[in-house]
Amino acid sequence: MRLTLLLLLFSFFGLGLPRVFTSTAAHTLFIETYGPEMIPYAYVMEALLVPLFGHLYMAADERFSLRQLIAGSMAVDLIMLVALWLGFSLAEFRPVAFVAMVWFETEFVFCSLWLWGMAGQLMSIRQGKRLFGYISAGEPTAVILGGALTPFALHFVGPKDLFLFSAAGVALGIALVFYITARFTPQREAASDEEESSAAAAHVVAKRWYADRYVQVLVGIVVISQFGYFFTDSAFYLEAGARFPDEAELGAFIGKYMAAVGCVSLVTSLFITRPLVGRFGLRGALLLLPTLLGAAALAASISGIGFGAAGAVFWLAVAMKTVDQSVRYTVDKTSSVTLYQPLPAAQRNQVQTALESIIEPLVGGASGLLLALLIHFVGFDAVGIVTMTFVVAATWCVNAGVKMHQSAGAKVHHC
Repeated sequence: MRLTLLLLLFSFFGLGLPRVFTSTAAHTLFIETYGPEMIPYAYVMEALLVPLFGHLYMAADERFSLRQLIAGSMAVDLIMLVALWLGFSLAEFRPVAFVAMVWFETEFVFCSLWLWGMAGQLMSIRQGKRLFGYISAGEPTAVILGGALTPFALHFVGPKDLFLFSAAGVALGIALVFYITARFTPQREAASDEEESSAAAAHVVAKRWYADRYVQVLVGIVVISQFGYFFTDSAFYLEAGARFPDEAELGAFIGKYMAAVGCVSLVTSLFITRPLVGRFGLRGALLLLPTLLGAAALAASISGIGFGAAGAVFWLAVAMKTVDQSVRYTVDKTSSVTLYQPLPAAQRNQVQTALESIIEPLVGGASGLLLALLIHFVGFDAVGIVTMTFVVAATWCVNAGVKMHQSAGAKVHHC
């Protein structure tokens, strides 16, 4: 119970507050500086930089303790957030808006690694299935409070100052890392010398992280899932940028939207995740997001193409983004993290880091190139993008349902 509460607090400060404040600041400043149609190019830059940081994180994971790994990388994030604030405050240098957008995605990847890397090393499979949903509730709670605070705060500060709010959350998160790891021992550091030197353990460590067929199936699901994320994200900000051309109005809308998403996510974390996994298993939980996203995308496509209802398309794009954010980081995330638990402790962080900091941003880069082609050369608007999202969601359902069952059934059942 004590560990669950501490991880819940870490989810609030180390994941939720940076998510809402960095996201709001970065998207508002980027859209006002470059326009929403330029967001795909930020995805491409993220694909170049985030895997580099992921590679460094994986290398550090082999050399440092869990406490040093997480606290050290959080300290880097803290310094970067302050640097972004200084960049806007002292010079208002336009490229800083692009850097901020790229850093938001970098930070977001590592926030997940910090929380779930620590939770996965401190809890067993049985504990994870029972408690991961409650732990994840800290993030939407922070998003609710932070999102509700944002419109009020923007009456007194600028969007750039939200970077300092985010930095404060990261600083408190660092303190929690030291407190938690001082009182609970990570599984990989608790392993006996005999276990570490056994032939089986040596074989696992020596293998490439992607050599296991089970991991390859996870890669396939991550790839199609990320296409869904970036297509949904692009459609949402195309619609939001067109509807709210003023910087303050856009920032206030994003803040209110984040608070609303936080409410949905909190309810999902506390009351839906565990019963859903218990009733339908991990495979059923993994099918929830693509099914809901596909239904919303289909409705948006019909509204835009069949009826030309621009207002309906905006609100359906908001619904798509809400579904993606509230389910992806609750039911889908906790289910995905549980899928790492059958892997040996020494391999678990490596696989999670590779998937989230290398595969995901590379897919983001591919999505960015495809979106740039569709928007700037083919002439797609938000309606065209949500139509593509429906196709992606349908493919995603096949991957999460059929392939997981066929290729990874034994390990999923073991979970």
